[in-house]
Amino acid sequence: MAVGVGNATGTTQTQDYNLGRGIIYLSALDATTGLPEDYRDLGNAPSFSLSVDVEELVHKSSRQGLSTVDKRLVISQTINFSFVLEELSSDNMALFFSGAATTATNPAVAGISIYQVADSIVLGRWYTIYDPATGIRAMDLTEVADVVVTEDASGVPVVLTVVTDYTVDLVMGMVFIIPASTATPGQTLSITLTADAAPVASVAQTRGATVSGVDYALKFIGENPADADQNFEVEMHSVQVSADGDFSLISESDLTQMPFTGVAQINTNWPDAASQTLTITTFDQP
Repeated sequence: MAVGVGNATGTTQTQDYNLGRGIIYLSALDATTGLPEDYRDLGNAPSFSLSVDVEELVHKSSRQGLSTVDKRLVISQTINFSFVLEELSSDNMALFFSGAATTATNPAVAGISIYQVADSIVLGRWYTIYDPATGIRAMDLTEVADVVVTEDASGVPVVLTVVTDYTVDLVMGMVFIIPASTATPGQTLSITLTADAAPVASVAQTRGATVSGVDYALKFIGENPADADQNFEVEMHSVQVSADGDFSLISESDLTQMPFTGVAQINTNWPDAASQTLTITTFDQP
């Protein structure tokens, strides 16, 4: 197999047919060099498409009765792309929601001395256990006994009874006040969480709507089963990526998908001055 410049046989070549398969990679451009560094595999992508929008000026001659086109000028050309991702990693969700992926220390490990979760108890409601200093969720609790729930009955703290007054969702760190609870509606509700080394030390978080205008390099490495799994590469040297559709979290039959769209931009820092927007590299059969 040799690197070539195209079909020079003068006849059809069925290996030039393509059945789309491949992997999408993304790299933030370095702020200093304007070039990509490490690329991240975006995971399974059931679709990846390119399209071209052309703006043109069509001139017509007025020298005769029937006006005819005597010149077509292409004024601009825009290369668009779209793709869909299925893997709900923190990084992919951060890309979709224009945010950042991070990890946060789980408050369940250090414990919470006391947290006033509500100033007016409502029976039959769920209450989330937060670290009052950071607002970060306490999750992956291991013992119901680590959670102490109290109400302020006219200035006197009263400890509520688990099962009788409340239940605990250990995984999500939530307390449910049972409708038949002896807790007094309208009183203050507080929670104390005992420190426990067993829960996971950190939790992954995606913080949305915190980042905008990030320039990336996008690389697609295709594998063509119509040509003995031959590889080819599409590179866009500067792009901005935007969410473009629904993020459906409930479905009867389909996986949750994240649709994206974007436009290829020129990257004047790209070393190949002859191809600073889009480069497609193929390997032709000898």
